[in-house]
Amino acid sequence: MLVEVTIICFSFFIIEYKHNETAKLSLQLTKRINDKTLC
Repeated sequence: MLVEVTIICFSFFIIEYKHNETAKLSLQLTKRINDKTLC
């Protein structure tokens, strides 16, 4: 039981981490597009 909970928590952490990294990348892309639009 404890092992299952640990795996679930660990996989949830990985999903959250990937989501945060993707959000950072999309934010950087948006900034670059905005900069090009302004130029």
